Amino acid sequence: MAKSQSQGHTLERQNLDVKPHYPFLEDTSTKTTEIPFDPKVFEYIQMSHGHELQTLLNEHEVHVELSRDSQNSIITISPLGKGRRDSEQSWKEKTEILERFLHCFEKIEIPIDSEIFDEIAQRWQTYSSSREPANFVVSFDDHRRIALLVGKKACVDQERQKLQGLINEVKEDTELMKSVVQVTETNIPKPRLILLKMSGLCETLVHKHRHLSISVDSDGQKLSLNGPRKLLQEVKLEVFTFTSKAVEQTTELSINVINVLKRPDVSGFIQDLLRKKSIQAVVLFNQGQSSNEIQVVGVDSRNTKEAVNELQGVVDEKSHHFTAENAQVLGSHKWKDLQSSLTSHSKVGIMVDNHASTIWVSGIAKDVRESFQTVKQFLEINTILHDTIATEEGFAQFISTVWKDKINGIKRELSSCSIDIRATADCKGIEISGTAEGLEKCQQRLHEVINAVKKDSVPVDKPGMKKFFLSDKGPIFLKAVEDKNKCVILTTERNEDEAATDLETEEEEAWSTEEFVCSYPTKEGKTISVMKGDITKDRVDAIVNAANGDLNHIGGLAAAIVRAGGKTIQDECDDFVMRNGPLLEGHTHVTSAGMLPCKLVIHAFGPRWDSEADRKRKVEEETRQERYLRCAIASSLREAKDLRSIAIPAVSSGVFGFPRDLCAEVILNTVLEFCKENPHCKLSEIHLINNDDATVKVFADELRKRFGTERSFTDQKTSRPSTAVAGTVSKAKGMAMMGPPRSFTTQGIRITVKSSDLAKEQVFMAKMFILLC
Repeated sequence: MAKSQSQGHTLERQNLDVKPHYPFLEDTSTKTTEIPFDPKVFEYIQMSHGHELQTLLNEHEVHVELSRDSQNSIITISPLGKGRRDSEQSWKEKTEILERFLHCFEKIEIPIDSEIFDEIAQRWQTYSSSREPANFVVSFDDHRRIALLVGKKACVDQERQKLQGLINEVKEDTELMKSVVQVTETNIPKPRLILLKMSGLCETLVHKHRHLSISVDSDGQKLSLNGPRKLLQEVKLEVFTFTSKAVEQTTELSINVINVLKRPDVSGFIQDLLRKKSIQAVVLFNQGQSSNEIQVVGVDSRNTKEAVNELQGVVDEKSHHFTAENAQVLGSHKWKDLQSSLTSHSKVGIMVDNHASTIWVSGIAKDVRESFQTVKQFLEINTILHDTIATEEGFAQFISTVWKDKINGIKRELSSCSIDIRATADCKGIEISGTAEGLEKCQQRLHEVINAVKKDSVPVDKPGMKKFFLSDKGPIFLKAVEDKNKCVILTTERNEDEAATDLETEEEEAWSTEEFVCSYPTKEGKTISVMKGDITKDRVDAIVNAANGDLNHIGGLAAAIVRAGGKTIQDECDDFVMRNGPLLEGHTHVTSAGMLPCKLVIHAFGPRWDSEADRKRKVEEETRQERYLRCAIASSLREAKDLRSIAIPAVSSGVFGFPRDLCAEVILNTVLEFCKENPHCKLSEIHLINNDDATVKVFADELRKRFGTERSFTDQKTSRPSTAVAGTVSKAKGMAMMGPPRSFTTQGIRITVKSSDLAKEQVFMAKMFILLC
């Protein structure tokens, strides 16, 4: 008979005073007591409670012995030692105490059906392995198909109840298994299946119900349930209740951002973020009709809305317009290594758009900010820029020859910035090249050198002098003077109309085609001016175009910019839309300027005004349109941050219907905030320009309302020209007011220098310019 033991003490047999029965050695006068007793129970007592039994036998000076015959098992209790006699009362008390101890234990047999016997034995073994040893033993008899419980009565009774409960549970499970079926549902939308799969509900249900398995195939849009028929009805109801409450919402992001979000590490980061904030929603891609749309699915409308807000707040995209010099660096191995390092260690994507000369850094906002600064610093450090400092006639030649040591000293001092300095081919300026930091330092040093150069001119009108200087002897004589005095001497001939022509040219350049209205210099050194005129003719580094989302410039200001700048502007915009999709509301895109006098055109997609915006404005609530206009203007200013000047029109106030007064207020607020946050950037001239009288008046009134009482405010109404205009005009007029003539004698020649109308003077046949240190 095979037996398996699952619970109880494992003890060695104690050396008890239990002896075999030898009747011929007994003293017939000795008292004995016989008790019918189960040998299994007695064996358990010996194994598990032998110490207690032996203590009891010693205390009462008795011993016990177990005898068996074909019918019964008997325990015989007898006094310890021959010839010992006890009183009748004393012997009875001893046997009763021992009997009470023995009858604290019992054995119970529980029959188990053959079909569930193995399952019961296995489950009980698993259940018992995690429990502390107790006052009972449970074993399973494979032959008789019973469970045998032996131990103290209280414990045995408790275990009997537990075992019986297990038997009932297994019987119920067995009946359930007879009704197991598989059900497949195919009418649940794919986004909701993905939400179900990621929610953890399926795992919870499988853990809760035995004999249940759930398989979710979101690609094939199938939900498979396997389990007892009765259970599946309950599970299906719970699953369909979950999916029916799900809410889907589509939101727009740039394609570059979406491509980053698709990366497993970034999508995992987003889901972890939603989970930490207890937002039950998933972000899905390639589900919308447009390539720049993503789908957010939540368990209800609140969770979906919170997920959308969280997603929009955690992503960002920054653009940097690069120059031709930057483009050379972007083809280097150093750039590729940096790009690979940033994208692999940060949750960003870096895309170089060579057609629009723009670098896009997209992804998680925190990483975007850090990576964007790293990219800009990399370009500043590694890009070799070129600049030319215009000088007066002869200055570049003098500096590159006579002061060559000073130039070499500057080059040595800024050698870490890859600085190179040389005179231009026509000697009308000084060319410098190096990093951005090096150029800035070099320009400052060169201006100090240029300002230290002294120049004088000597008109030569003595008969025969022209012939002398034009002969072979003249240059030899001048070279000797140059070597002796460390100077450069240039000779030139001038017509009588030349000076007047120069003056007219400078005066013409001083006056702009735009009409100045008013201006205000901010505390940060930035000048904000309201101008009336054509933005395509404004002499600034960048102009802002009021564009639509498709960047299709077919009307209004946008059409005027394309007409003036040429088809290349529209071509660059078409290329951007084809590769990236329409521009988002409140965003900007930068193109070249074509034939316009500026360097860049910043296309800003401003918002359309609607009736809902009117309602919110009446109750003094900030509208969505105000936020988008602020974003568009702020983005435009950031794009021009490294330039010196920008012209901004009244974006959205035309066919988009944005109220003029509110437009002026939002734009001016955004400009002032930018100036405050970026006091050290290069952008110092900001023109608010329009060709419409009513719009110009609204912008001028807004600037007057805020700063009209300050002394630094300049207004056309008060007949005070702006500082910029007045300075330019004064410069032009001042050229004809150089003071009284002065005379001196050199080399036996009397030289007179004076300012006057050359047409009224005798013709100068030659003039010498002398540059000295």
